[in-house]
Amino acid sequence: MTVLINATLCIDTVEVPGVGKVEGVLGGAAAYFAAAARLFGPVRVLGAVGEDYPDELWAQLTAMGLDTAGIARRPGRTFRWHGRYHADLKHRDTLVVDFDPAVEAPPPVPEAWRDTGYVCLGVSLPENQLRLRGQFPGAALTVLDTIDLYVNRHREKLVEAIGAVHGVVVNDWEAERITGEADAARAAERLRGMAGSFAVVKRGADGAVLADAAGVWSCPAAATAGVVDPTGAGDSFLGGMLGYLASVDAGVDDTQALRRAVALGSAAASFTIEDFSLRRLAGVTRGEVEERAAGLSGEG
Repeated sequence: MTVLINATLCIDTVEVPGVGKVEGVLGGAAAYFAAAARLFGPVRVLGAVGEDYPDELWAQLTAMGLDTAGIARRPGRTFRWHGRYHADLKHRDTLVVDFDPAVEAPPPVPEAWRDTGYVCLGVSLPENQLRLRGQFPGAALTVLDTIDLYVNRHREKLVEAIGAVHGVVVNDWEAERITGEADAARAAERLRGMAGSFAVVKRGADGAVLADAAGVWSCPAAATAGVVDPTGAGDSFLGGMLGYLASVDAGVDDTQALRRAVALGSAAASFTIEDFSLRRLAGVTRGEVEERAAGLSGEG
């Protein structure tokens, strides 16, 4: 089955102490998600970029075999982000955010994409997420992601959007702010009650917590060769997870598939952080991700 992602496409500048700095590289949640999901099957990218989006970055997207028919070029500037990580690599400072509202709302869904069975409502205004969800009433599985901005400023609509999907996947900070629960397991349970079937709380180096029909389960983080750039780890986690679920036509209550999907998401994220941007993830194979995920979900 095919996966659809709607989220941002960015031009990033990233600084990591003791490692280096890259400028004008491929970024954005949609790019990281798609790079992981395409390891398991076809991926459709719905989003918009400005008229300044470099041909070099476009070529990187198409080289991964993504369906880019849903990416619109619009007047204005592409979303640009410049971040500098702290020495602990867990925290970062956003130095520059250059965002043109003209590129935020998703383009119309191509008619040929209406049959998409697995849909990710990536980071966007909750109003946009709700509108997009309504265009796929028969989707087998829908998942939502968000960020602190929408938790803090659009909480009411965000809660409505969470209630419209099958699953929600957020980090521990966002989970605590949404539910009021500092404990990741309790937060996951609360989130599952808000969404339709399951919830995942990402905890970085501490792994992830899944709450579904089988209860609450903790997945350790996959091993990595070393952290270079943490950017996009959560997005590639979600891409690996949903990409796998689509590849096996998993239903929302397939708890065994959900566990394996979380493990594969963790493995995909572990490759992402080994280099800047998508330099590492874009070159890995499904077999490498599966090998690194082996044992995380108890499959041996």
